[in-house]
Amino acid sequence: MIPVSEIGPLLITVPELGDVVDADEAQTACVLASGAILDYIGRPILEDTYTHTLPVQAEIITREQEPNGLVGVVRLKAHPVTAITSVVLDGVTLSADEWSWDASRYQLVVDEAGAYEAAVTYTAGYSDVPPGLRAVAKRVALSMLSNPGGIASERLADYNVTYGDGDFTALERRVMDRYRSATGTIRAS
Repeated sequence: MIPVSEIGPLLITVPELGDVVDADEAQTACVLASGAILDYIGRPILEDTYTHTLPVQAEIITREQEPNGLVGVVRLKAHPVTAITSVVLDGVTLSADEWSWDASRYQLVVDEAGAYEAAVTYTAGYSDVPPGLRAVAKRVALSMLSNPGGIASERLADYNVTYGDGDFTALERRVMDRYRSATGTIRAS
């Protein structure tokens, strides 16, 4: 059995699978299903604090109180963002009034359009696994338990077997795409 502490929080747990024959196999299925889904969406789901360095991109934006202007934009990868605790722009720590947060675009806005990079520490993620992802994780884990060999078809006369490609279904991908990162993966600090 793979210890949960080695892979992080699971999207589905053994008790959520119902009656299973082998608890160790069920635990492995939960770990594999959670890992496959998190790999597909490219970001963690559950709330954590992140610190990472991201590029600053120059953009022209419109602000209510100020004229249009060139600003620096830093796109954060994890969401939903619940707190930003630190912004360091090209080695200089900014005060809270030197940046703003655009929650609709998951981006931090700074007045320095020519800045190179920003190290941002923030808290983001869901307090619990969203129901759609939990359902996908449960289906994938149960599928692994009921068909551990991944057999898609089998014939008896002149024995013929076909193995599935192990890919997600179109419906599962549609659910997971709602949470997929457009900017790559991140790691918890």
